[in-house]
Amino acid sequence: MKRKRRIGAILAILVLLILARFGLEATIGKPEDPQASIREVFAEAKTAIEARNTADFMQIVSDDFNYEGVTKNELQRNLRRFFMVAKEIKATYQEPAIYVTGATAQVTTGFEVTWIGGAAENLKVDPVQIYFRKKPSRILYIIPDDKWQVVGIEGLLPTRMPGF
Repeated sequence: MKRKRRIGAILAILVLLILARFGLEATIGKPEDPQASIREVFAEAKTAIEARNTADFMQIVSDDFNYEGVTKNELQRNLRRFFMVAKEIKATYQEPAIYVTGATAQVTTGFEVTWIGGAAENLKVDPVQIYFRKKPSRILYIIPDDKWQVVGIEGLLPTRMPGF
């Protein structure tokens, strides 16, 4: 008898999860505007840099990121070192030109980062190409929540920054 109740409870939970998934997708799942989502990534990056928050910044970087042999892990280490010596960081970027093709995007923009401390005190790049890929993701395993992440960069000239 107990076993039948357990099986019934498990089936009921599965049915509720399935219904919840479709119900939440119907109420929450609105069509995504990829360009708006990528602009949000730029705003998140600016906020993370100015707050000197490595963890938040790394959320927008894909695990397979590569820039001239620099991997995501190396980028994270270098960013931590930079944040240890750079103070009062300010970041600005130009309105990005975004070209989306399916689950990938190419963005052309320019940016400038200024700070106090270390050898150099600014980095200005214009133009730069940033490549994005949409990473499938879910909230609570049932609600689609795809994220755009940076997979590569072109046009960023090597610059000596503090801590490197």
